[in-house]
Amino acid sequence: MFLGMVGGSHGHIVGWGTFIVPLPPGQMFAKLTPRGVTSKSDAAALPGAKALEFFVLPGANEAIYAFSRTAVHRNLFRIPLR
Repeated sequence: MFLGMVGGSHGHIVGWGTFIVPLPPGQMFAKLTPRGVTSKSDAAALPGAKALEFFVLPGANEAIYAFSRTAVHRNLFRIPLR
């Protein structure tokens, strides 16, 4: 099971995170406490949970997933490159 978490308050996103939680055969969801998962520490406490520090899109199994990585390179001095 892939569990995406976002942190923040008052509408401001602080950071993304995803937890990959292994499930026993035939089970669709992890067994949660009655209050559910309300924080990253709750998700990390799930049996076998693996934390990733970015948002992922799930694949066919826990070893296959996709994520986005961006990089910016700028000409800070505005030197013409002719």
